[in-house]
Amino acid sequence: MHYDAFNAESVLRGAGATFDPTDLKIITIAFDDAWSEIAPHYMRRGLKPQSARTKLANAILEAAITNRRDALSLKTAGLRAMHLSRLV
Repeated sequence: MHYDAFNAESVLRGAGATFDPTDLKIITIAFDDAWSEIAPHYMRRGLKPQSARTKLANAILEAAITNRRDALSLKTAGLRAMHLSRLV
């Protein structure tokens, strides 16, 4: 997964969350799919994407913690969080 490990670890530790290998694969797919939709926004404007990638990863992990474990739901939650935070 492409995220800031420190921030993601904090999110997971704070929630007492654990994910099995299948969950991690789904989370990774959701992140990659969501990022592929919003990455062009950053590339067109010459913005540095790292903070947006971290925000997206954390939003997807938080959704996964609440037992949303299908890629489409996680992707949608991540994109919604990005839209609400006005990072997209």
